[in-house]
Amino acid sequence: MLRLMETYPTAAVERAVAAALERHSPRLETVRLLLRQQQAGPPPGLPADDGVRPELAQITVPAPTLSD
Repeated sequence: MLRLMETYPTAAVERAVAAALERHSPRLETVRLLLRQQQAGPPPGLPADDGVRPELAQITVPAPTLSD
């Protein structure tokens, strides 16, 4: 873990270790993965609704009946 602080800021390593502990996976591989995810940032969101297909906005889909 200490070697990770040569590459990543201390605060980022602390957050990754805390997240790994919350996931009950306190392994080096987990911490590295979490650090890489922090660097990459959040995943891209859905594309903006720019009205290209306005007919899709009129479609309604009923909620599923879970008892079936």
